[in-house]
Amino acid sequence: MVEIVNYVKVQCSTYTHYNESSESKSLLRAIESARQMSTNIKMETENGGQLREDFLKEKRCRRDKNMGWSGSC
Repeated sequence: MVEIVNYVKVQCSTYTHYNESSESKSLLRAIESARQMSTNIKMETENGGQLREDFLKEKRCRRDKNMGWSGSC
């Protein structure tokens, strides 16, 4: 019985570690996406341009697709 309990503990720990790693990677991708969006917006506005609605929609759709979200496009 003790062996089974220890096995289950190890499996739970491994599963938790895997999920935390996956979540961390997703957060890092979201951070990088936000940085890139910030750079794009800065370049767009510094060049005398205004943020066009189609520019923002395109970026939002791309972000949502990369994050596996749906509904904004």
